[in-house]
Amino acid sequence: MRLARYLYAGEKSWGVVDPDTGTVRRIRGAFEQWAPAVTSGDLTAIESDAEPVALGAVKLLAPLAPTSEIAGVGLNWTSGVVPPEGSDGPVYNKPLSSITDPGETLRFPDLISVQPQARYGYEIQLALVFGTLEIDETDPLGAVLGYTIANDGTLRHGISSFVGEDLFGAKSGYQGSSLGPWIVTRGEFEQQTDHTLTTRVNGTVVQQGSTKEMRLSLDDTIREVFHRMVLTTGDVLLTGTPGYLAPYQGIALPGDRLELEISGIGVLRNHVQDTNPYPVHESQRWGGAGSLPGVLPVPVGGPQT
Repeated sequence: MRLARYLYAGEKSWGVVDPDTGTVRRIRGAFEQWAPAVTSGDLTAIESDAEPVALGAVKLLAPLAPTSEIAGVGLNWTSGVVPPEGSDGPVYNKPLSSITDPGETLRFPDLISVQPQARYGYEIQLALVFGTLEIDETDPLGAVLGYTIANDGTLRHGISSFVGEDLFGAKSGYQGSSLGPWIVTRGEFEQQTDHTLTTRVNGTVVQQGSTKEMRLSLDDTIREVFHRMVLTTGDVLLTGTPGYLAPYQGIALPGDRLELEISGIGVLRNHVQDTNPYPVHESQRWGGAGSLPGVLPVPVGGPQT
């Protein structure tokens, strides 16, 4: 089942998407009223009070509840940068203000104005959406309502994984990230055990990986976080990004069209703002000639979270 948050006739609603008919039907009640039951497997908890509407007639919104919090676990893919042996990857938070909707413009972070060597990058991530207040440590995935796609926009520095090692600042740029296009419920998504994550920039594949390359299982990824913070209904957990395909390093340029696809979910599309915040040309994507003055090339496959 696909659960979408959308805008139609001036009203924001949750609905069930029917991919066969290309329609969405509004769900009665607030997210926190029906999400726990659906998470437990009771799909009868979803009731509709409206006729189906064509997807083309609605504006898809980021599938977030008003009280959602967003956390992430970094360095979680063996195809990318991994933490030193015996160490855990970083755990971080993102504010809701960092997220924009599918189809909307991704903004360059304001921190670029005070970090002239910084570069803005994209990161495809499998995002878990929680549907219950209670997490069983023996079965953490039992608390997951479903899965969606995240573009975890990140401000990077040429000689450091993150701007001044300020991970929160690097991840918090206003509307520099996106989420969507909808949530695929756990039962449907997990019918397939291996999922492919693919990022395309202006039609070119620049990043790809399989969930089999994740350093931690999804259960263990959740355990990394819930010992540190309370995860509740509507909260979102980002699970890391795979490595990039040479020579690309995940650097976004003004006007880029981004397509982030996860098999079993769909495609999240956004475009980068046209206004250029710094001198840049095509070779900066991989740190070659023409990169920002003083910025050292970053090894292929990193930095990313």
